[in-house]
Amino acid sequence: MPVAEISTKSTASYHFADSRLYNLGVGNIILSCAGLIPGYWVAVATVDTIGRKPIQLMGFIVLTILFCIIGFGFHTIPTGGLFALYCLCNFFENFGPNTTTFIVPGEVFPTRYRSTAHGISAGSGKIGAIVAQAMSGALKNMGGTNAWINHLMEIFALFMYIPLAAKILMSGCLAVSPHCSFPRLNARRLKN
Repeated sequence: MPVAEISTKSTASYHFADSRLYNLGVGNIILSCAGLIPGYWVAVATVDTIGRKPIQLMGFIVLTILFCIIGFGFHTIPTGGLFALYCLCNFFENFGPNTTTFIVPGEVFPTRYRSTAHGISAGSGKIGAIVAQAMSGALKNMGGTNAWINHLMEIFALFMYIPLAAKILMSGCLAVSPHCSFPRLNARRLKN
């Protein structure tokens, strides 16, 4: 092979890789600006007025509904509709569980155990993200390229519903029972 032909092929592959990387980067910036960043700022602006629990519950409810819509309508919803739904999912992830997950542990644990408990809480979230990525990669191509994404979205809807149901059950139990694992919080609750 002539040297010119080799350099042309390698240059073309570099341009292809550069354009793919560029398009991926621009796509992530668009998604972040369309959903993630606005969701975070809305959460910051409303966390003290609406409250942590309502924001978290609302996020789980909306994400369950959105993932169900995407999962059950994946093959009938046009690409623009899927993009809009994905941006809404990003918005309500940050204006919901994503932001409150970092706020609540720092407020509910007693001072003596706060940093350890916050670290365990954050670490558990990271383990959950790793499991979700490993699961997504294995399941999305079952039966062909991207053939199982609709079912994967349905599974994500289930995972959004589980903490919602647990939170509702725990709220009911805590409202009925004055017993609490933290003595100071229990004493404050009994005084009021």
